Amino acid sequence: MAKELLRLDLLLLQKGLATSRNQAQALISTGKVRVEGHIIDKAGHRFSADAQIELAENLNPYVSRGGLKLAHAIEHFSLDVHGLVCMDVGASTGG
Repeated sequence: MAKELLRLDLLLLQKGLATSRNQAQALISTGKVRVEGHIIDKAGHRFSADAQIELAENLNPYVSRGGLKLAHAIEHFSLDVHGLVCMDVGASTGG
């Protein structure tokens, strides 16, 4: 009997390598996912549940890529934000 093949984004969720389907798709589309040693950049590629899946080590520590942009701006402009209170009023991730 042939093994069932699942979409890569769903496999990442199933294996606990991503917390949402959107995060899984972002990891895949940015080349941070390897399956059997090969970088896969399409979320719809299908693999068996026992496929060896690895994530790149330099994953985004923020909820979205906006966090990376903000961190870069803070560093670029040498801003000292320690002790300050900020409010996220963005809407792209439900904030």
